[in-house]
Amino acid sequence: MGGMVIRLPRVHVSRLVALVIGYLIAYLALHWTSYIFVYPEFGVTPWDPKTGLSFLLAALMGPASFPVLFVTTSLGQYFTTPYADMTLIVTRGLLFALVYTLAGAGFARATAADRWGSIPQVLKLLGIGTVAAVLYGIAVVATIAWLSRMPSPWLLSAIVTSATGDLIGTMTIVPLYLAWRSLGAPRRAESGPLMHLAVGALLIFAASFVVFGLESIDQFKFFYLLLLPIVACALRYGFVGAALSIVATDIFMMAIITARDFEPGTATELQILMITLSATGLLLGSVVSERVRLSAELVESHQKLSAAQNRLLHASRVLLVNEMASAVAHEMNQPLSAVRNFIRAVQRMLPERNLDRAKVASLIDAAVAQVDAASAIINDTRRLVKRDADDHATASVSESADLCLRLLQGEMRSAGVSVRQEIGKDTRVHIQPVKLQQVLLNLLRNAIEALDGQETRLITIAARPAGDGKIEIAVSDTGPGFSEAIRMELFRPFATSKEEGLGLGLNLSRSIIEDHGGELWIADYRPGRTRIAFTLRAEADE
Repeated sequence: MGGMVIRLPRVHVSRLVALVIGYLIAYLALHWTSYIFVYPEFGVTPWDPKTGLSFLLAALMGPASFPVLFVTTSLGQYFTTPYADMTLIVTRGLLFALVYTLAGAGFARATAADRWGSIPQVLKLLGIGTVAAVLYGIAVVATIAWLSRMPSPWLLSAIVTSATGDLIGTMTIVPLYLAWRSLGAPRRAESGPLMHLAVGALLIFAASFVVFGLESIDQFKFFYLLLLPIVACALRYGFVGAALSIVATDIFMMAIITARDFEPGTATELQILMITLSATGLLLGSVVSERVRLSAELVESHQKLSAAQNRLLHASRVLLVNEMASAVAHEMNQPLSAVRNFIRAVQRMLPERNLDRAKVASLIDAAVAQVDAASAIINDTRRLVKRDADDHATASVSESADLCLRLLQGEMRSAGVSVRQEIGKDTRVHIQPVKLQQVLLNLLRNAIEALDGQETRLITIAARPAGDGKIEIAVSDTGPGFSEAIRMELFRPFATSKEEGLGLGLNLSRSIIEDHGGELWIADYRPGRTRIAFTLRAEADE
């Protein structure tokens, strides 16, 4: 998955106008609701979400956002502070538009190769946002003080409050957009996550009330309580949960600060703590989201690797069969040709009146000898590809099943298949473990492939006594079953119900079981009740 970038969208003029109008309305609304004048002479507020909105618009539009930011900022100052001098309004608008146009455009360029909500993107947002907030704070407070001939004792405190308020706004609004983009396509809301978010908001409100709302408690004493719900949301929902919890915490904090009417110095200290809390939450959320993404990519990579291995294995089997068929055909060609020639010779001699019976018998004996040679070739080939069963080897059914399930874990997870085992821990049968695993692996893989597209995807592996000192082992699935025609042909070589199947798996499995004195058969082939079973001698018989 490639990096996600912020670029100037190529939109129609009507959409661009709608974007600008929407920004203007949102800016003015936030301007009126969030302007808490800690320093009325400077118009500085400890929480400025409209700054984050402007930063985001500049990141989306680039340099083209400068006139929009200038006009919007000037209008906001004019309507909320009508007593201010027009020169101050225009100067402040120009400074704000210049600083945040450069900041937003610089952020878009710096994060062009970053993923949405990634750690590098959050660090760049924090760094660029801090620089922009400090530059604008210094510029606007110094300019207002110089034009208004104000005394300087409060300048430094006003600059710090202005910069932290702007940075809080940037660290609140911009992550919301990054979180939304990191989600990709809209996701359906479910009752579980909504309930979790509601509980998280309630915890944030309770912690905010304890920290800021109780006059009898020092507001810094329990500030760490705010970290708990933010960390919980970040761990549960990653970057998205961190961004939403930070917005809720900021809103509750500023609402309580407004009601409590804190001193300017206290508000500034709380601002700095909130920035620290926001940065911690966003970075933690980024780490969690990155870990989830890497886990998903690892699973996807494993699935692709498994698919490639299966294709390679299939190609190898086909090549092996082709080579064996070619070799057997080559070896069989000579004796079969000889048999044909001997029989033809006999045919030519039969019409003769004075039939040489001795010669005919000799030709027939030669033909029989060539048939025996062909039979020997077939037996040698069979011994080459099949090792004799070891009558003294025993295998644990449960351990063999566990190993096969571990090998197929990736395939089962991607296919959404669940497995139920009904096998006694002490159940052992007379067979080489690798042979039993080969049979189980083939039956389990067939069952997984049969469950593709089924609503219920369950495989059951069971083992039970079958009488006569034998154990019956069965693999059942809730797949579509077999038709009667397929069932009759299923154990024939090269007979398969799968488009890419070779048609040798069940035939080889049956051969392995029969070579160990057992039997393999289709116990049930109805839809939802497919069951293939086989028997082997139990260990107790030895």
